[in-house]
Amino acid sequence: MNDFKTKEEFAQALLAEFEARKGNDDHKLFVDFNPRLETDTSGKLRLSICPDGRTGAGLSLRMDDYFKDYKEAISWEEFVEKCITTLKEQLEHMPDFLDKGADGLLDPDNIFAYCVNAEKNQEMLSKVPHRIKDDLAVVYRIMVVDDGEKFATVLVDHDIAKHLGMDEQDLYERGISQTCDILTPEIIPVGEILFHDPDLAPEMMVLTTHGHKYSSGLILFKDLLDEAADRIDADKLIVFPSSMDEYLVTGTAGTKEDQQFALTTHRNIISSDPEDIFLSSNVYIYDKDSRELTMIGGEEPTLDLNRDPNQE
Repeated sequence: MNDFKTKEEFAQALLAEFEARKGNDDHKLFVDFNPRLETDTSGKLRLSICPDGRTGAGLSLRMDDYFKDYKEAISWEEFVEKCITTLKEQLEHMPDFLDKGADGLLDPDNIFAYCVNAEKNQEMLSKVPHRIKDDLAVVYRIMVVDDGEKFATVLVDHDIAKHLGMDEQDLYERGISQTCDILTPEIIPVGEILFHDPDLAPEMMVLTTHGHKYSSGLILFKDLLDEAADRIDADKLIVFPSSMDEYLVTGTAGTKEDQQFALTTHRNIISSDPEDIFLSSNVYIYDKDSRELTMIGGEEPTLDLNRDPNQE
């Protein structure tokens, strides 16, 4: 059994095993797809199987998980075959990848927007259309499969945008108009999550999506923030960007003391996160009356949620 000292060394060895199987009819998976190592939007290393070598395909193995699992395998060869079997099972839920190829799945009606940490994703941002919003970047994906069991998307890079004949403004307008329909937002009381009692801690809500996928884009939608404010019975919200999968929101009086306390609390929490998967080290204030979202520390609001992208 191979003894890998680092996750990166392990990932490179697994990638080499996949590349050695390219063109092998016994592994059709590697005839139609190209394996590559990628860093996802939460900063995690994945081994992806990408149509036409493109970034952001829906077939992938998260190296953190598999690095832990491989030591329990009887042999390295057995482990590699297990990984291939896992990818084949994913593929069974999206046969169109092989039947149509990537281009046949690039439907503009399935484009949605989400946010990533701009500083931590500079390499990825150099390859994709995006716009900067404070310390976040708005990027775009296309939903490929969401059948209740499997969830697959394709990241819109510059090549895909060119293929679709869309610039970043086009993608933004599509994303803003379609994201909530595609991802189904949910506003859940913290008490319901922690204690199965929605009446406990009613002043705190979790803003997420059904399935807890790509929820980071929900901060762009004023109606969702308004609804959260109404349910909390607050004119202003503090929005904690804790991860790619959810926001924690609570009411605030909006004083500088409240803001500093929220920022300090948030940074203390994320500093103890060994996975480093938080979306942002900053927090945001949403004012329901002005419908503006302001990053704490910024002098002026830079996310104008009243703006109509069709007027630009």
